[in-house]
Amino acid sequence: MRMPWRKTFLLGLGFFGISLLWPLYDSYVPIFLRAFGLSNVVVGFLMTLDNYANLFIQPWVGQRSDRTRTRWGRRYPYILLGAPIAAVGGMLIPLAARHALPLLVGAMVVMNVAMALFRSPTVALLGDVFPSALRSRANGVINFMGLLAGVIAFLGGGALYRMNPAYPFWAAALMMLGVLSLLIAFVRERAQLRPEATPPSAGPQPGVVATLRALVANPDRSALLILSALLAWSIGFTAIQAFFTLYGKQELGLNESTASQLLSFYPLAGLIFAIPGGYLGTYLGRRRTMLLCLMVLGGLLIAFLFISPTALSEAQTFNLLTPATWFASPTIRLLILMLMGAGAALTVITVNVLPMLFDAVPGGQIGSYTGLYYLFGSLASIMGPPLGGLAVDLTGSYRTIFVFAPLFVFTGLLLMWRVRGGEARPAAAEIPALA
Repeated sequence: MRMPWRKTFLLGLGFFGISLLWPLYDSYVPIFLRAFGLSNVVVGFLMTLDNYANLFIQPWVGQRSDRTRTRWGRRYPYILLGAPIAAVGGMLIPLAARHALPLLVGAMVVMNVAMALFRSPTVALLGDVFPSALRSRANGVINFMGLLAGVIAFLGGGALYRMNPAYPFWAAALMMLGVLSLLIAFVRERAQLRPEATPPSAGPQPGVVATLRALVANPDRSALLILSALLAWSIGFTAIQAFFTLYGKQELGLNESTASQLLSFYPLAGLIFAIPGGYLGTYLGRRRTMLLCLMVLGGLLIAFLFISPTALSEAQTFNLLTPATWFASPTIRLLILMLMGAGAALTVITVNVLPMLFDAVPGGQIGSYTGLYYLFGSLASIMGPPLGGLAVDLTGSYRTIFVFAPLFVFTGLLLMWRVRGGEARPAAAEIPALA
C-alpha cells in the first residue's frame, strides 16, 4: 500500500507542535522553582502536575472528541481551544518566575491543563485518517517529528535561554501555534475521516468509566493486555530516566554532566529508528516486533549491571558536542551502543503499541482509547520513579535500578505474549488523497 508521505508529515506537525514546549518545561521550570527556595521534594511534586492533568483530563477529552460533531470536525475544536491557552501559559511561565511563586504555579497549571485538552484528540487523528495497514509506518513518522521537535527545543532553547530565560518559551509557544495552524489549514479532518473511525450515530456513546468497565469485561483481553504491558515497561523505563544520572555518578564515578549527556543517546536512537520501526512492525507483525524489542531492551538493561567503574577512567573527557571523545575507551563506546540499543528498542515498541491498540478496540472509540493510552502512560510516570527510588533505598545501591527496570520490562513482555489481536488489517484500496 502506497505511503502518503505529504499527508503523514503534515499530521506529524501536530505531535511536533505538542513536543516543542515540554523539553523546555522539564529543563528550566525546576530551576525557576528552586529559585524560590523550595525543597527538591516540593519541586518534584510540582513537576508531576502534567501527569495528573493527563490522568484526569485526557481520557475524558478523548472520549468527548469521539462524540463531537462540528463543521471543523471532531478533533480540531480541541486543538483550536487548547493550543492558544497552552501557548499563553507557556509564555507566562518565565515572566511569572520573576515575580511570585503563586503566579508561576498558576502559569504551570494553565499550560498543563490546556496541553491535556488537545493531546489525545491530536494523536487520535492517526487512527481517524490512516487505515490499519499504514498506522505503524505513519506513527513512526509522527514519533520522528516529536523527537525532532525535542532536539530543536534543546539545541535552540539553550542558546535562547542564555540570551534571556523567557525567549525559548516564547519561541516554542509561537512555533507550536504556527505548526498546528499548518496542520488545520492543509489537512481537512472531515474530508479525511475514515468510515471505520466513525461511531454509530444511533444511541449514546460510552463514557470514560463505562469504557474502562467494557475494557475489563471484554472476553477479548487484547486491549487490556496491551495497556497493562504499556504500564509495566513504562514503569521500568521511567525509573531508569529518573535515576540514570545518579547511577552514573554514584556507581560509575562519572560527573553529573557526563552521565546526563550519555543519556541523550537514547533520543538520538529514537530519531534514527522511529521511521524504520514502523516498517519493521508492518512487515514482521506488531506483536512479534514488540516481543523482540522487549527482549532486547530487558537484556541491555541487565547488561548495565556488569559495567565496571574502573573501565570508565577516561570517561570524564566525554563531551556530547565533541564526537572524538565518544571513543575515549572501549567501555565508553560500549556504553553508548547499549544506550542507543535501548533507545532504539523502546522507540520501535512505542511506534507500534498505539496502532496495535487502535486495531484491538471497537470502531468509533479511537479518541477514548487514546485517552486510556495516556492514562496508563501517566500512571507509569507517577509510579515508576518512587518505586525505583524505594528499590534503591532498600538495597543501598543505584545498580538495583537495573534489576528493577528489567523486571517490569519482562513483565510487559509476558503480558504482550498473551495478546492475540491488534495486528494490521490488510486494505483493498489506498487511502484517499488530501482534500
